[in-house]
Amino acid sequence: MRTRSLTVFNYKSRAPQKQTFGPTLICQALELLVLLMLLFFGRFVSDFYAVLLIAFSAALQNTSYSSIGPFQFNSAMTTSNLLNAVSGWVQLALGETDPTHRGKAIVGSMILLCFSGGAPLGGVCTLQLPAYPLLPVVALAATGMLLTVRERRRKLKTPLDKLQASVATTI
Repeated sequence: MRTRSLTVFNYKSRAPQKQTFGPTLICQALELLVLLMLLFFGRFVSDFYAVLLIAFSAALQNTSYSSIGPFQFNSAMTTSNLLNAVSGWVQLALGETDPTHRGKAIVGSMILLCFSGGAPLGGVCTLQLPAYPLLPVVALAATGMLLTVRERRRKLKTPLDKLQASVATTI
């Protein structure tokens, strides 16, 4: 018991770890803020300014979303995503066994599928939800931001945090 308390005391005497969430989370928060403003106040804004705000939001998205796990992608251009997907599938067809080729093929294909489904979905939402056509976009942006927060918290959980949690439950 004495060893545990000394160990906990030593760990607690260290300075607390500063948890920073980085520029990705800031970009996602700004994008969500812009989209929320347009969702609720977009009908009071001229088309010119709405397009500028949406372009700004797209630029923020392009800045903050650049990879899924270890696989890089470009959220603004389908050409590079198509290149990654085709390259991955061709390498697999030629018998390459490197798992990164499979990952590039699958992730690139899923991104292309999402791009190709996003345009018709956006058109349907614009027609079916004329008062709030950006509602699905806001929901997706909020989900992305929540996933980023969850991932950051998971990565910031250090062995020290796990040790403190296990000691706290055993005492």
